[in-house]
Amino acid sequence: MSKTTYSKTFKSLGSLLLLTGALSCGVKDPEINPQSVNGGTPSYPPVGDVFRLTESANLIDGNLSEQYRGSLTIWNPDADTKKLAKVLELSKLSREAKDRYLMAKKPVAEVDALIRQKQNSIQKIKATLGDPMKEMEFHFDQEVKLLESSHQWVNARVKPEKQIQLTQYCDTVLLQFASSSFLRNQTLAQRPIPSGLCERSYEERGMFKGATCKDPSPDVGNYFACIWAEGVLKSSLKLYTKAKKEATAEDTENFVKNLNSLKAWLDAKESWVLKAGKLGEDFRIGFNPTNSNPKIADVLNDSRSQLFNAEDAKAVDELNQLRVATDLSTKLTFNDFIYNRHRLNKMPGSTLNNDDKVKLTEFSGTHSEIMGSMFKDPAQAEVQKVEEDIKALQTQKDELFLKANKHFNDAKTIDGNAAKLIKDGTLEVLPPENRLPDQHLGLAIYPDVLVSLDRKGDSVKVAVEVREKRTAKVLTACLDWATSKQVSCEASDKEVAAEEASLNKETGRLFLKTTIEEADDLGFVEKAINEKDADFSLILLEKLAGTRFELELFPARLGETLRTVTGSLTLKDKQGAILYMGSLVLVEPCE
Repeated sequence: MSKTTYSKTFKSLGSLLLLTGALSCGVKDPEINPQSVNGGTPSYPPVGDVFRLTESANLIDGNLSEQYRGSLTIWNPDADTKKLAKVLELSKLSREAKDRYLMAKKPVAEVDALIRQKQNSIQKIKATLGDPMKEMEFHFDQEVKLLESSHQWVNARVKPEKQIQLTQYCDTVLLQFASSSFLRNQTLAQRPIPSGLCERSYEERGMFKGATCKDPSPDVGNYFACIWAEGVLKSSLKLYTKAKKEATAEDTENFVKNLNSLKAWLDAKESWVLKAGKLGEDFRIGFNPTNSNPKIADVLNDSRSQLFNAEDAKAVDELNQLRVATDLSTKLTFNDFIYNRHRLNKMPGSTLNNDDKVKLTEFSGTHSEIMGSMFKDPAQAEVQKVEEDIKALQTQKDELFLKANKHFNDAKTIDGNAAKLIKDGTLEVLPPENRLPDQHLGLAIYPDVLVSLDRKGDSVKVAVEVREKRTAKVLTACLDWATSKQVSCEASDKEVAAEEASLNKETGRLFLKTTIEEADDLGFVEKAINEKDADFSLILLEKLAGTRFELELFPARLGETLRTVTGSLTLKDKQGAILYMGSLVLVEPCE
């Protein structure tokens, strides 16, 4: 290949080739005929509209800051033009894939806009609601229906042979309720429900039928005595004396007489399920004095695991889990909130914190049989409908994105194949009969080139890094904005001032020229080819010392908005003969 052909060919390559990460946002399709390179230099159409490097909204205030990142390929002067044509063909295929990616992204953006529109509408609806959580109440007038559905829910899950475990579970929950601060501290208008899931079990065993449940104590205990005397003591739980002997009828009578004066109970650290009595010393409650004397938490956990699957056990646990109320200064379970809140003589306002309300709403949606149905303001129902629309749109967006991403990944694969051709002249994805003889098309690839332009007032400073953040010194030049001529500027010890520089504001052509004293100062390195790395350089640094460095860049707009900078790097000897040619492709950040 002649020096003239070499120069023209690689300047053309510099205007088309997009490799090693530079192709990130798409480009117009060039018309390439691989056969045209057989006799010499191929001819290529322009890749896009020229724009001025100085175009920027920031120019309104007289300042500008632009950056373009991409890659530099230094070519082998003896490269086979057929291989170059193959690289160009791959570049064309990559651009086609990127164009398909951009086209596929359009409906993604449209769906995204719809999602934002609907999210905005939700905010407007919620603004009319004020606090929609305050409008949520359970249909307490449907309590009978709710209790029946709870009974059916339990029956559908508990087999006949599991009735013993169900009774033990219900009696343990009853004991937990009997020992709760809710029961101890609240004045209720009706007998409270220890557990909606167990109400039928209690009823079938004739519990809560005595006088203390029909005519509750007027003092602070209220239904406390009812739950203990007509509930706990009539359950499968047993009352034992301090000596761990089962209580006699007289002991039980004395215990009942002193129910309202009890000051302490529930000590889960004991081996017995619960201690009860004056200061917790006189009596104990347990299932059987000869068994393992389980703790209340152990009985509940064991029973749930035997009676229900994981999802249902979670719902049951939520129903009876203690929650801190916001305006009762006490603790409520969801069961209390659903079944007992309206029984309080003093109806509280919002009694659950927001996190608990959200959780309660979620469980009422999946377990309405035991959690009840929520009443919602019509506007709140509209919010739910829009939220469902957003969820469907999000699914649609994800599907569209996957389709678009496939085109992007196709382009990345093609880019990788082109880079492999440049590195070693082979392409494993080609059939063996179509593979080209091994030869390096490229002598070096630098994938981290950075060109920046900073304008302050009438001065424009250009900086070039061959290896961004790893270049020892940055090549810089300053130009007068009005005349576009080079002017002197202060340079730090980390900068090398260009000997010549010019900027054509009409065509966008940027030209820099300098002499390379120390090649590694400007970021040039010697690096062997490694398949795991994108960069390499087979040029000896000693061959670059003293060479003339000429950088010529042209801007080109690709697609609707993407701005790129392509061009050539020429390295000449002292007599002006071309030693090496390189192609640069830079793009502005896509975000």
